[in-house]
Amino acid sequence: MCAGIEDMLSALTPSAAGLQLFQTFVRDAYRRKVQHSERDKLEVTKNLDKLAARRSRLLDRIIDEEDPEIAFALKARLRDYDLNLKLMERQKEQFHQISHASPNLFEHSRGFLASPLNLWRKGGLSVKQAIMRACFAQPPRYSLKNGFRTPELTFIFKVLADSEGGEENLVEPRGVEPLTS
Repeated sequence: MCAGIEDMLSALTPSAAGLQLFQTFVRDAYRRKVQHSERDKLEVTKNLDKLAARRSRLLDRIIDEEDPEIAFALKARLRDYDLNLKLMERQKEQFHQISHASPNLFEHSRGFLASPLNLWRKGGLSVKQAIMRACFAQPPRYSLKNGFRTPELTFIFKVLADSEGGEENLVEPRGVEPLTS
């Protein structure tokens, strides 16, 4: 039974063009994610600066306030500002982590897509189960008479398989009907 699964996994090896397509897609998605992260980080920084300025003005107002009840209410607002400042600082740190992640993180997934069979052969049971879930949308069906049925692939392997088609499956410009002359 493992030999049949190994045969299916070896058939999943995409072409170089398919892998190039995947790599281009991942790099573009990563670049867009970094751009969005940088833009959001700038907005958080602006909001952080505005809130810090408002906090500073509020602090000046608390110092100048003579009525203790109003000063108490302003101090409560100051605590809210401090809490919001801490939350925004954390949010800004998260953007820093996203923007400095390495695009080489995707090399492992590229290696997996290039040859899931290699990982299958090297891995234990949990790795094999993960590979099955990553490659097949449903567990491959087995028939005692006919062996494994055609498996339903996950989206990424469908895309990679479609990228290999090229133009060899297209009808010629003159069509398929017999010539009538």
